[in-house]
Amino acid sequence: MTDVKAHDDDTARHGPLHYVPEGVVIATLLVGLWATSLHSYLLFHSIAEATFVAVSVAVFAMAWHLRRFVDSSFSLIVGIGLLCVVPIQFLHMLAYKGMGVFPGASADLPTQLWIAARALTVVVFLVAAFLAERRVSTKIVWAAFSFAAAVLLASILWWRVFPVCYVEGVGLTPFKVVSEYVIAALFVIAAAMTVRRGSGLSRVKRDLVAAALLVSAASEISFTLYVGVYSFFNLLGHLLMVLSVYLVYRGVVVAGTARTYARIVRDAMESLRDSEERFRTLFEQASDGIFLADETGHYIEVNPAGCDMLGYTRDEILSMTITDPVDPDELAARPIDMDALHSGRVVISERRFVRKDGSVFPAEISTRMLPDGRIQDML
Repeated sequence: MTDVKAHDDDTARHGPLHYVPEGVVIATLLVGLWATSLHSYLLFHSIAEATFVAVSVAVFAMAWHLRRFVDSSFSLIVGIGLLCVVPIQFLHMLAYKGMGVFPGASADLPTQLWIAARALTVVVFLVAAFLAERRVSTKIVWAAFSFAAAVLLASILWWRVFPVCYVEGVGLTPFKVVSEYVIAALFVIAAAMTVRRGSGLSRVKRDLVAAALLVSAASEISFTLYVGVYSFFNLLGHLLMVLSVYLVYRGVVVAGTARTYARIVRDAMESLRDSEERFRTLFEQASDGIFLADETGHYIEVNPAGCDMLGYTRDEILSMTITDPVDPDELAARPIDMDALHSGRVVISERRFVRKDGSVFPAEISTRMLPDGRIQDML
């Protein structure tokens, strides 16, 4: 836990909002995106919407593949939810006035799709903040958000019961304006819930996601002010949306991945230490004599049973090689087959060994070469 907390605190001190160069980079990207609108508003709009789609897919991919390593359900719910929003957002991009993908459709269609996408997006973050500390069923989350997305699309494209949001020559309808205000308010509530309830998240992650949600609220307010679909406030709303998407990416994908990998490394180190402790206990308490030698044949470790068998202290044995305890006559008649050891096979033989007091005793010895090149003898 210390390693993870230290990482989060370091990110908090030197995070994306505190590094001037990164702030300059995102500002430059936003200015560059705005510049594309001077050439083609459709190009600008398509890039902005494609950014939302790309980040949503990235959030889902990260959350899905790391779901077994995190305690909080926040990222997984957001990932699944945003992926369900993607089809609506993508159709909004294709239906935008001037794209020509839906012949005969008015500017009301992309506006309806926009409201549907934003409404589902804010619900995703509300649900994620509410259930952040709980274990959730991925099947239920998939089913709920997929059903909501399907109903919204059907109400717009097939049933055609979704309220009118934009009238050519007139502008936004009262339903659209009120919806944007309600969605903006819900984004603010979601930000507050993320900070207060999201105890399963790191502080950096909470702050970045909350900032993204507040920027999304500002984006919604901007979308209540435009008259034409190519107007300034429409452009400003999309720029704020891109900024919020960037903050979501930094908070969920970057900060979330770093925190998760830090935990995986910590757990792996703890598991390794536990394994080493268990091995040491078995090594020390084994009734068989266990001798470890390096690739040159010099002993590097021996357990108490091995010391008792030969009558030497541990330090004395560590000054020997694997041939020293063997009866010289035995060794001359049957040298150690190093080629067999290098083949990876376990070599079992009976040999006579000489104790420190000069007495000779026979023993069955099992010798093998470990993957790291060390030689292990068991008597």
